[in-house]
This record gives sequence, C-alpha cells and structure tokens, in this order.
Amino acid sequence: MAEPVTLEFLGELMQRNLRETREVKDELRDIKDQLLVQGAILVRLESRIPLPNDAGLAAIQLQVQRPQRRVEALEGEKAER
Repeated sequence: MAEPVTLEFLGELMQRNLRETREVKDELRDIKDQLLVQGAILVRLESRIPLPNDAGLAAIQLQVQRPQRRVEALEGEKAER
C-alpha cells in the first residue's frame, strides 16, 4: 500500500514548485532582456537596409511557405497509403 500523504510532504512539494517557478520567471526575464536587445539591433539594422521590392517579397513569402507545402505533400502521401 502507498504511504499516507503528510503535510510535510505537501510542504516540500510546494517549496519545490515555488523554487522552480522562480527559476522559470528568472529565465523568462533573461529571455525578455535578450529579445529587447535583439529587437533594438534589428531596428538599427533595418534602418540601413532598403526594403525589398514586390518580387523580393514574393520570393520571401514562397520561401517561408515551402516547409508548410512539403508537410502537406507528405501528409497527402500518408493519407493515400
């Protein structure tokens, strides 16, 4: 049989949960700081680069959509089997 759950055990679980939550919040703060820095770098770089024309945008859009089209093709092949 399983041992009964004690308040001490529950307290330890809560302490561990709070510690892990603090760690996650610290990691999220670090990620937020990194994103702010990267965003500032991106804004600075974008101001130096001319915007692509319509053909360039279309090429970028096709490139971004390529993995999704490949997944759809693979799923279609799987469904046909």
